[in-house]
Amino acid sequence: MTLGFDTFAPWDTKGFIPSYFGVGYFVVIFVAWKLWHKTRYIPSIEADIWTGKAKIDDECLIWESEEAKEREKERRESMGVWKRVWERMW
Repeated sequence: MTLGFDTFAPWDTKGFIPSYFGVGYFVVIFVAWKLWHKTRYIPSIEADIWTGKAKIDDECLIWESEEAKEREKERRESMGVWKRVWERMW
């Protein structure tokens, strides 16, 4: 979003539109979603971020266990060289 600063001085409409199109597009899509699904905006002070956290934490413990790490290591060792390189990139 900040890559379009050079379009302000001197003003460049051809550069401004592609640089800042995403901002207006986001606002339009956000409002359309809210109206279509009839949901209300929830201020961050009211957002419930704790419900369900214990379940997610339990799942993370499963993935972070030594057994899971060993399974992942075995899975990667069974791959070919190029597939391992591809996996490491992501």
